[in-house]
Amino acid sequence: RVLIQLIEQDPALGKTMLDSHPFVWAEVEYALQHEMAMRPEDFLRRRTRIYLTTRTQGIDVLEEIGERFARFHGWSDSTRREQVERFRDYVRLRRSHYRTGAD
Repeated sequence: RVLIQLIEQDPALGKTMLDSHPFVWAEVEYALQHEMAMRPEDFLRRRTRIYLTTRTQGIDVLEEIGERFARFHGWSDSTRREQVERFRDYVRLRRSHYRTGAD
């Protein structure tokens, strides 16, 4: 119900984040406003299944998610970049583990 209200207030939030998946931008706003999501990584890995179910693991929407988190939390540009890079580093590390079979 809250997602519908967010979309009614701002129809752009009803647009899908990824062409091949049903995730909408209102989910980011909901996580920020109602679930105390603190970092893009938190949203991508825990609040949605984007990390687990998309081929890119959310990297293709990471910049926009970072922008939304920065606006909501009042981050500086350097903090936004740091948070975005933190998730990129996490994805790179996990991908290298899958390729090498490392634990």
